[in-house]
Amino acid sequence: MTPASIVPDIPTSFADARGEKKFINYDQHYKGPVTIHHALANSLNVPAVRTLNAIGGLGLTLGSGEVTLMELTNAYASLARLGTYQPVTFFKTNDRLAVTPQSSFWMLAQTMSNNAARTAAFGPHSYLRLPFPCAAKTGTSTDFRDNWCLGFTAEFTVGVWAGNLDNTPMRGISGVTGAGPIFQATMLRLHKNHTPTWFKQPDDMLNCHIHNRTGKRLTQASVDSISLTLPINNTPLPSQPVDYSRDGKILLDARYSDWLASKGDQARFCLTDESNPPIYQNTPLRILSPSREAKYLLDPDLPGHGRQLPLKTDFPGEAIWSSPTLNITNANGKCTATLIPGLHRIDLTDSSGRQTSRSIDVEDL
Repeated sequence: MTPASIVPDIPTSFADARGEKKFINYDQHYKGPVTIHHALANSLNVPAVRTLNAIGGLGLTLGSGEVTLMELTNAYASLARLGTYQPVTFFKTNDRLAVTPQSSFWMLAQTMSNNAARTAAFGPHSYLRLPFPCAAKTGTSTDFRDNWCLGFTAEFTVGVWAGNLDNTPMRGISGVTGAGPIFQATMLRLHKNHTPTWFKQPDDMLNCHIHNRTGKRLTQASVDSISLTLPINNTPLPSQPVDYSRDGKILLDARYSDWLASKGDQARFCLTDESNPPIYQNTPLRILSPSREAKYLLDPDLPGHGRQLPLKTDFPGEAIWSSPTLNITNANGKCTATLIPGLHRIDLTDSSGRQTSRSIDVEDL
């Protein structure tokens, strides 16, 4: 993936052992198809959740892994060294280079330092804007309990945490308005006597005009394009007429159907009639419900003893539910398994034959 890669910013739910959870953005709105460049610069939660789910790191996406401010700042310092990690110490030690190519870190720094890219969320004159190139990222916890701002130049990395020591909420103060002013003032002071520099562009990179909604390469700049510098061997495909409907709307696959039907921009987008376009071949086939390692209890006090279990997946294409031991019904596209006591396996199969399964234990209460 590169900054030009498209990620869906749409209503999203995932499940773990504790059940299903719905993810939303800070502003509680969804943007549809967005580039990673836009999603990262504007701190969109949902694209981050969907990306980390695709590579198996969902639990780390929105703060499930606890770290100290020092640990997090040192992680950002590794980004500022374009992937070179070294422990926090007052003495020089051997550096350790991450396996990721330096071009990836350079592209990350470019996006995080682009004030125009984050203007949609933060405005053009936020506390993240400095009179020299500076990568920056903010975060705000649930209920505005605390927030942080981290960033770097080629010379310095700064991490700021802001919050109440008694853990009470901060009355609507976000990372950009809480920790942001401290971050800005610190960076200005650090560079008062140190002229800031920026990172040398890696070799074999190409400046491209990228459509901000399709992620495809354009031949020239337009009102819908962004300028990105990408690896020559990993530039997006050129924009094609098949990306658009006859009336000029951008074609979206079935993943966007709920978003488009509710609050999506129907003047600009429409759905393709392909049920399983090629993009689904690389989309994980995952089961949301039933939950992994879940035990289900049939309760006589519930309607129908709680036997009806909704089956859910985040796979956007056509898929078939089945079970060797349970009856599964399909009503208007919503599948339900009728539970009986015992150990059971529920299978999900897509049109290409890929399959994933989930085992459940059902007992009478």
